[in-house]
Amino acid sequence: MIGWIGLSLLSLAYITLVTKWGKLFIPINAVASLVLTIHAFLINDTVFLLVNGFITFIVSYKWYKREYNVT
Repeated sequence: MIGWIGLSLLSLAYITLVTKWGKLFIPINAVASLVLTIHAFLINDTVFLLVNGFITFIVSYKWYKREYNVT
């Protein structure tokens, strides 16, 4: 179930890129990546955990620095 929540959040994040709410991409993507990282930990998928952990770190750092531009 948690994987579907993460996928839905990630899809919502990418939808914001084609709307006027593009600044919400980074925060929503950070939350979605964290949810998917937790999911990878729960199902013991090492590769998925490493990839999503890295993505979560990078996107969370951009969110912390308030760099909302995707380019």
